[in-house]
Amino acid sequence: MITEDLEALFADCGVKTTCGSASGLGLFDESDEDVGGIAISSDRSVTVITEKFQAAATRGAEIEVDGVAYKVRAFRKIADGKLARITLELND
Repeated sequence: MITEDLEALFADCGVKTTCGSASGLGLFDESDEDVGGIAISSDRSVTVITEKFQAAATRGAEIEVDGVAYKVRAFRKIADGKLARITLELND
């Protein structure tokens, strides 16, 4: 269970994240993943404080992470539920 100040946790390396009326810092991740040895796929996500983004980050909602526009693909709570991972797709 996370007992630290969540705002302080994001202060050093978080990036500005906005989804509708929700905003705060998020931890952006853009991992490359090998897909069957044929191609490499980038899986983009941002980890946020659940209570700030849960209502706004619904599937298909527009979200901006560090100045780049995306759409929410999924919102999933992680660990004890205080944090959530929002998977992203590029906003075409």
